Amino acid sequence: MTQQAAAMKQVGGWWLPAAERHLVPFLQRDRGYQAKHRAAALKHVQRWRVAVDIGAHVGLWAKDLAERFREVWAFEPIEAHRDCFRRNVTAENVVLKPVALGEACGRVAMNWDGANTGHTRVDEGTAGDVVLVMLDDYELKACDFIKVDAEGYEAKILRGARETILRHRPIINVEQKRWVYPGEHQYSAVEYLVSLGMVQLDRVSDDIVMGWPA
Repeated sequence: MTQQAAAMKQVGGWWLPAAERHLVPFLQRDRGYQAKHRAAALKHVQRWRVAVDIGAHVGLWAKDLAERFREVWAFEPIEAHRDCFRRNVTAENVVLKPVALGEACGRVAMNWDGANTGHTRVDEGTAGDVVLVMLDDYELKACDFIKVDAEGYEAKILRGARETILRHRPIINVEQKRWVYPGEHQYSAVEYLVSLGMVQLDRVSDDIVMGWPA
């Protein structure tokens, strides 16, 4: 569907697209959304220069990351999410990119449900106008932490970040849910990171923390 800037509402101190329902009970009872997930990942970080938030949504991770890292690069292809992100994350050390990441360059469509916006995913079967690029294209000068939550697209994104990962050896927090794209399986992303020499350090629910052998 064509994405347009949407009306917003505020829940638990966070701005969300107005139709969002799934996140409401979580934010009403816990303003530090997924704080346990971040704590499990960030305790392994050794340097605090650059963090990358892939699938940045409305800034639920980026706001915290901006307080810890010198710079945050956030990637979010949905305009309605970016509108909320800018309200939620006002730190000047955040770079917000309006693109999707993958293992190749091109254009894609996004499957978007206004009632459950966190379930947004790339629609590979439909032509679209969202720009798709690789993280490696940005040639980051530093990268100490990556969070990637892309509803099954994680392995493709990480394949497009191979040189960044090998050059900078970041800690990576990757979500691995059961829903996957054709040709992938639930742990495709983790298996790919293992092939690069990474090891599992921790896990909270479906979030797996990957790092490097001592």
